[in-house]
Formats: sequence, C-alpha cells, structure tokens
Amino acid sequence: KAAKYAPGRSDVHLTYGLLSYLTGDKSTALTALQRARQLDPNFQKQFDAVTQARPQYKPILDDKDFLQQLFAESK
Repeated sequence: KAAKYAPGRSDVHLTYGLLSYLTGDKSTALTALQRARQLDPNFQKQFDAVTQARPQYKPILDDKDFLQQLFAESK
C-alpha cells in the first residue's frame, strides 16, 4: 500500500521490492526496484548500502540473474 500512497518515493519502492523478493515474488520485486531506480539517480548506492548491511538480503545479492535484470541498463 505504501507504494500506492507515495509513488514518487524511491525508498518506498526499494523497501517494497526487497520485501517482495524475500517473500518469493521476484516479478513484483523487479518492478518495484526498477521503479526505485528510475526515481533515484543514486539508486545503486542506496541499494548497496541496504542490501550489504543486512544479512537477510544476501539471497538477493547471490541471485546474479535477478541483479543482471535490475542493473542491465546501467552497465
């Protein structure tokens, strides 16, 4: 719901994407994280800070296919 009420906030989309991934919904996660990336020119820095600081996000960092899809345009 937060993403609906704050569509312009990249941090909301980042959190929603990470939580969606952890609950097994990779499609929604990718969409939310791509939206966060569109909204925040410093998305990579924020993504790295959040995911590397919390061990529960390790599965995302280990999912090379997912990360490739997320960051495909930025490389």
